[in-house]
Amino acid sequence: MSMKYYHGVSFRRLDWIYIVLVLVGLASMVQVTPSVNRTPDIDSGIFLYFGSRILHGELPYRDLWDSKPPAIFYYNALGLFVGGGSRWGVWLVELASIVVALLAGYAFLKRSFGKMAAFFSLALMAAHLALVLEGGNLPEEYGLPFQFLIWLIWLKIMQDPKHFWPGFWMGVVAGVSSTLKQTNGGALVAPALLIGLWIVITRNWRGVRSLLGMATGVAVVWAVWLGYFLVSGIFKDFWQATVAFNAYFMGSELITRIRALSFAVTFLPSRSPYFLIGVLAWLIGGLWVVMSSSTVRRVLFHPVVAWLSILGSLVFLYNAFFRTGLSPYTLEELSPYRWGLASIGAILMLLGVVWAQPPLLKWGKRALDHLSAPAPRVPVAVVGLGLLDFIVQAGLVSVSGAQYRHYLLSMFPAYSLLAAFAFCFLTDRPIGKAWLLLMIFPLAMGGVNRTVALSKGKEDASVQAVVEFLQSQLPSEAHILSWGWNARLHYLTGFPAVSRYVHQNPLFVRGFARDEDVSQFLYDLQAHPPDAIVYGPPKIIPLLIPEAGTSCEKLEDPDYIDWLLHQNSYLRYPKQMTITSGMRHAFRWICEHYTLETLPNLPDWQIYFLKQAP
Repeated sequence: MSMKYYHGVSFRRLDWIYIVLVLVGLASMVQVTPSVNRTPDIDSGIFLYFGSRILHGELPYRDLWDSKPPAIFYYNALGLFVGGGSRWGVWLVELASIVVALLAGYAFLKRSFGKMAAFFSLALMAAHLALVLEGGNLPEEYGLPFQFLIWLIWLKIMQDPKHFWPGFWMGVVAGVSSTLKQTNGGALVAPALLIGLWIVITRNWRGVRSLLGMATGVAVVWAVWLGYFLVSGIFKDFWQATVAFNAYFMGSELITRIRALSFAVTFLPSRSPYFLIGVLAWLIGGLWVVMSSSTVRRVLFHPVVAWLSILGSLVFLYNAFFRTGLSPYTLEELSPYRWGLASIGAILMLLGVVWAQPPLLKWGKRALDHLSAPAPRVPVAVVGLGLLDFIVQAGLVSVSGAQYRHYLLSMFPAYSLLAAFAFCFLTDRPIGKAWLLLMIFPLAMGGVNRTVALSKGKEDASVQAVVEFLQSQLPSEAHILSWGWNARLHYLTGFPAVSRYVHQNPLFVRGFARDEDVSQFLYDLQAHPPDAIVYGPPKIIPLLIPEAGTSCEKLEDPDYIDWLLHQNSYLRYPKQMTITSGMRHAFRWICEHYTLETLPNLPDWQIYFLKQAP
């Protein structure tokens, strides 16, 4: 048998880049192996504990409260099942997700930009995961393969958008991704907009079948989950946690979201030239698309664009000068921030009015039509996909106003597409390929250095010390309450929680915290008092205990509670935190039934043990 063939597979035709990408994915994930990242991060610890309790028959939202959709918990349950309770099983699920993302991304990008540009773009993307992965086991990380798979299906749809089923499967993929995290489903937005644009431009209304297929696919996925919640009797709990709670934070102030948007588009480019190339490619790509496509120019110079600019200006002007309900600010109340909004609104209004002038529209379109169009090296629609997805993902990253690095993972596919677009112009000549090979090293250094640093080992010594102390002091059948954001203690110690509120965030948010939830929390504590209550950094959620010599009854006094909050500087939600009357009762009950164990070697941690009955 010839060595070129084995069981009908041609080694000469085999694309070895796929194998190299598997190795690249493996190298990029060494940093989050359990033997290297020995202490799970906060979010990962929550998901690990939920996954472990699901394997014991508990249900999310009824027995375990968190605002994430359900799939992330079941991913962890799957990983723990595969690993026999070990984090290695979860790491295998992570590795599979990253590898599938790289392979699907390569299959997509090479069709438009060539093998070399696609490979280097994705290899650099993987090299920079360390900048934002924050310990791994995150819903944005698991969403990466779904984003690239959506793009692959979109390529097929764009060849003939008149069919239902490709759109349906695209919707299914997006639906599954959105059950990991709601905003993951945003990967469907840019492809759907481009299909819709194709329908409008060609007036081929049969293309609506693809859009209907997408909507149906998403609906089917969520119908399965909602049916499961209804049958299990936890639909109300699910809705309260994943919809009502997240809707509250979508109401963040505009200035907060603008800051988050600025973080979304500046953090990565400030850390590595790879991402800076992506941003520059976004700017150049916009001009390239306009110059390459007469259809795009026709859309750009349509009067509707002018009216959209005017409409946008009205939104900015409203936010600048009016409160909710058309109640105007006085001149003295107009801060520099509001004057900034007014300036943006005025500029958009001016542009809209000028753009709406027919002579100008005709002149602009005619001027661009006479420019020499660049050679159509890559499909205009694919570049347009990168341009749109970058905007969509940046908006979704900033929608809550939070500035977490791992949120930026959802922007990685757009960066990879834009970087591949930039690289492809170097790969048509030998000298260009040589330059690209030389550039790969400085482009990768920021991510590689971070990966190497993290791969040397990472451990939160204080968390490990607390785990060892609790295991030495409590019986194996003990229950504990982790106060705040340290649900990982439950997973690491093996001691279950006594309440579904393994973190108490929803019990403290003004406008969301409900007396019935706090009462249920206190009932859980009283019905099954935890053997220990553990409070440690990050001390975002307050556990208020009076100073020495002060009666526990003092905790019923709202003024005293406010004084304690001020003394301890709880600034997580300075305008949004509330201490309900029910939580004051809970503080008093804890004060009366628990005693503080002083740990000189762990000054940032407080461990309260249940008082023994006399």
